[in-house]
Amino acid sequence: MSLLLGLEFVAVAVSAIYGILLAARQGMDFVGVFAVACVASFGGGTLRDLFLDRTPLFWVANLHYVVVVFVLTLASGFILRLLPRIRPLLPLPDAIGMALFTIVGTQLALDEGTN
Repeated sequence: MSLLLGLEFVAVAVSAIYGILLAARQGMDFVGVFAVACVASFGGGTLRDLFLDRTPLFWVANLHYVVVVFVLTLASGFILRLLPRIRPLLPLPDAIGMALFTIVGTQLALDEGTN
């Protein structure tokens, strides 16, 4: 596995955790939590791939990303019951996910020859 793919994998997982925490804070059910986790995990990378004209989209080419988000969403049902307050946890996965996606996006844009 290349370093870039590894960073992208961690970025997807951390962004899914952010989406899960955000949706759980709003009291959403499993489907809502999964949907928000998917949007948080795949939204920015999908736009990146569209802007760079990369097909298929990164999460379509690597379907294991969807499985990871699904498993994290399943696990969150058990873990979130142990957390009395979610709000203090939100900034950390958001910052980590954004930083990792920035690194991956910058490298992919440079590889495509964009400025």
